[in-house]
Amino acid sequence: MFPPTLRVIFLTFSLFKFSDHFPISFSIRALLPKVHLSTTDKCFNFTKANYDAMFEFLLDWDFSECLDSSDVKVIWSQIELAICSAISKFVPLCSPTRRFSHLPKWFNSELRHKVNGDWTLVRRLRSHPTLHLSDNVSLSSVKLDYDVAKTKSQFITDLVSKSGQSGIYSHIRSLKKQDLLPPCVFLDSISASSNTDKAELFNMYFHSVYSSASTCHSPPDNEVSPNITDFMVSVGDTFKVLSELNPTKAMGIDGISHAVLKHCATPLCTPLSHLLCESLKSACFPSDWKVHNISPIFKSGDKTSVRNYRPISLLNSV
Repeated sequence: MFPPTLRVIFLTFSLFKFSDHFPISFSIRALLPKVHLSTTDKCFNFTKANYDAMFEFLLDWDFSECLDSSDVKVIWSQIELAICSAISKFVPLCSPTRRFSHLPKWFNSELRHKVNGDWTLVRRLRSHPTLHLSDNVSLSSVKLDYDVAKTKSQFITDLVSKSGQSGIYSHIRSLKKQDLLPPCVFLDSISASSNTDKAELFNMYFHSVYSSASTCHSPPDNEVSPNITDFMVSVGDTFKVLSELNPTKAMGIDGISHAVLKHCATPLCTPLSHLLCESLKSACFPSDWKVHNISPIFKSGDKTSVRNYRPISLLNSV
């Protein structure tokens, strides 16, 4: 039996008449793993979205199944399907720029090229020291210092003139940004070093804090109805909230940008108003809205103690 990687085997008899050797030709199929291109490094670029076309697309969307239903789960699934379809159709994908976290934002590719050139001269000087190379290194260092100062100054100037207050505050926050979690964190005598164990430890602490606080409330004296039948969320109120959203705010964990909700407030206000009304009537809201991303934010004191952190929750945009 031949190995499964051998293919097309031929035995030729007529090439060498006076020899007992027979040439054999064959092909070998290499068992190389298939390369699957990952799409996780792609993200939607909402700054280049075609919001006019998205508006018309959602305006023509058939929300009849959504509006005829009283099931909150069905209503939300139809709205989410419409929004996600519009995003995938009119928002282009892009590859996020990868940069080293320890480098400032003004450190661009041109400056990196100059730094690499400066280090090349330094290595040459160390391996073959000459007076000429020494002068070149000194001159290159002076030019590099000048280019760094110029690039940083130009970045600040452009930030002030083009980005406005949001860009300035974002830059200031990045300068004040603290390091990530320490290698090991503690909760009393319990320690955690891996990311999974750290998450479990923070979850244990945050859950204990809010669980103990919630037990302090006494039960109400009067009987409370499980439904709210006399409260309505009008289409006008929903449109007002959507149209006043800040499109520069961070996107929620549902992947829906505030810019989409703001620009498409007209076609979305009616189904969303219906969703809110049915949620109040049934005392139920979509399960997706119960999922949050919790990030621990350091307050003060010892960074290794999880007691010195407070939870910040990233919610859905809708």
